[in-house]
Amino acid sequence: MFRWVAVLIASTMTLLATNGQSFSQSRPDPKTLLVDVSQQYKAASFYRIDAVAEEERDGDLSRNWQKTIRSAAVGRNKKYRFVAQTQGANWLQVSDGATELVYRKLGNEYIEHPAAAKPFRFKAPWDFTESQLIDAQDLKKEVADLLSMIRYPKYSSDETLMLSETPVTCYVVEGKMHGGIGWNSKVQAQVTVWIDQKTKLVRKIRTVMSGPVIMNEPDVNYTVTTVVTYPIAQMSEPSAALFTVTVPPDANRVMSFPDPFHPKGTNLAGQNASDITFKPPDGPAFTLRSLAGKPVLLEFWATWCAPCLEAMPSLEKLYPRLEAEGVAVLTVDEDNEPETAANFLREHHSKWTNIHDEEGDIGSAFPGNGIPEFVVIDRRGTIVGSKSGFDESWLKKTVQQAQR
Repeated sequence: MFRWVAVLIASTMTLLATNGQSFSQSRPDPKTLLVDVSQQYKAASFYRIDAVAEEERDGDLSRNWQKTIRSAAVGRNKKYRFVAQTQGANWLQVSDGATELVYRKLGNEYIEHPAAAKPFRFKAPWDFTESQLIDAQDLKKEVADLLSMIRYPKYSSDETLMLSETPVTCYVVEGKMHGGIGWNSKVQAQVTVWIDQKTKLVRKIRTVMSGPVIMNEPDVNYTVTTVVTYPIAQMSEPSAALFTVTVPPDANRVMSFPDPFHPKGTNLAGQNASDITFKPPDGPAFTLRSLAGKPVLLEFWATWCAPCLEAMPSLEKLYPRLEAEGVAVLTVDEDNEPETAANFLREHHSKWTNIHDEEGDIGSAFPGNGIPEFVVIDRRGTIVGSKSGFDESWLKKTVQQAQR
């Protein structure tokens, strides 16, 4: 009896060991898998990738959530299509092989010209809105580069994702992410990648970065969790229907989009500032005219605008001096909800007055080419200068002119 049980146990253990060995051998080495998948992306000439990204940033001083939708499709004969949608930016770039069109939905304007071998691309430096289209154009490269940055990869349990109502069985690979130039050495990054077992294409990526993630805030810690799903991932020629060139019938054709850092034709210098009414959240309303006798610095911004947040530390340093010199500093946020910017400024202990532009009236009175937008007004109510993009030397010089 005992001999029979022993034989049974030995046979079972042998079977389990054999099955475990077969299961292990069915998976490629994780490092080799990442290299092979990365090379597949790099080698693809024709492809379609749709990506939905959700980023949550939770830090010592602020919390933020943002969703971004991007799509990139490239076919033969100069055909391509790029889409970028997020709060504050909405782009469509498409070529049917003969005509290329770039449409900016938020301005309802577009440029159109003969298709070129390479898609139109904004020149650096880019503002926040331009960077969204650049990211869509670089979507394939972004995936390939991220895979090459993963260190110490290892397998987790396989998982089946539901993408576009279709089950996709994936290898799940975890590892640490090796940063590039400009990364703070204190930043820790973990990454998990879901790879389709059939196509060997990436279908989901989750990155978790913790530490001083924002370069201009080396002493402030954040945890940034980004989850990107890829409902469509194919390294083959997309459908020709994607490359149809159309825009809304009421869209305005322009020769070029405004340069956010070197605006032309939108500098308000020399104009009398409109006597608008400000309604702060914790005080009585007041008009711009009531500030007569003081130079005024206005900044238009939003918490979803990366260049705006990058400018904040410099503005924090300038503010005490400006206040001591009698300059009225007002910021005007363009967030959807008034609490969003108010909470951000409260957590950063910002002391200037911030106004939520609920109806957009303040922004309409000072038209610019994108945020951050700075407007400097002298003691008599005349605009000395206006500029999109943060330029500290320009700001100091223009404020000095307003103080004369």
